[in-house]
Amino acid sequence: MIGIGGAMAAVIVALVLFSFTSSRPKNGDGCLSFTYVMVMGGEEFHACGQYAQQLCTSPPKLTSDGGLANDFKFRLRIACREAKIGPQAAS
Repeated sequence: MIGIGGAMAAVIVALVLFSFTSSRPKNGDGCLSFTYVMVMGGEEFHACGQYAQQLCTSPPKLTSDGGLANDFKFRLRIACREAKIGPQAAS
């Protein structure tokens, strides 16, 4: 019983330490990384280099009627500004 409790405590400590030491990528160095709202939850988005430059310079024309497309456009604009890519970098 004590051995099982000790093993469980070790696993919990390992998970807590892992969660503090791992992190998702940040915007910058020519890369975009953000989470945006989707129908079934959140979606991670990551782009670097020429693709990130293209997205920030000429954002996609999204035709969705709902707020989901608006959330992607909003998060993209913020990520471009933080990464200092495209025309949003100055605003």
